[in-house]
Amino acid sequence: MTPRYGSKPISIRTRAWLEAECLKLARQISGGSQIECVMIRRLHTKGVASNWTIADTIPQPWSALSDEIRATLAHLPDTYALGDDVLGDES
Repeated sequence: MTPRYGSKPISIRTRAWLEAECLKLARQISGGSQIECVMIRRLHTKGVASNWTIADTIPQPWSALSDEIRATLAHLPDTYALGDDVLGDES
């Protein structure tokens, strides 16, 4: 069952999946092909909606590109929730 936040369903994903999805989208931006890693940070331990945010990108892009990346990725925390981080459960 997919949890609902307000009137829309929200999917629960692993940290690895969310970081890979963020990286994929960041690399599609003009100038973002040099991004090697996008790291996320948990905001809340309980609940399923908007419980994470973008913490950092490596290498750190110049300011305008960083703003564009964050704007492009802004919808993801409202679309996907960060599930429990359980070692060995990243499948």
